[in-house]
Amino acid sequence: MDPALSELSDDERQERDRRRVNPGGLGSAVVAGSPDTVRVYLDEYAKCQVNYCVFSFQWGNLRLFAEELMPRYVSS
Repeated sequence: MDPALSELSDDERQERDRRRVNPGGLGSAVVAGSPDTVRVYLDEYAKCQVNYCVFSFQWGNLRLFAEELMPRYVSS
């Protein structure tokens, strides 16, 4: 177990787990919208301390994603 989790109450741990499954309270795994809209979702997702995300671009613009969003989430 992550040592930081031992400091959380049961309620806080349950809320953290809920947010990991459904960041931002979205009802599905589909995220679409402007870079700002997607950024809000990804920021919430990042708060869950995820290690990775898998993306599929069916109708989106990969270049827009790469230029507008990826730089924000690249680890140094």
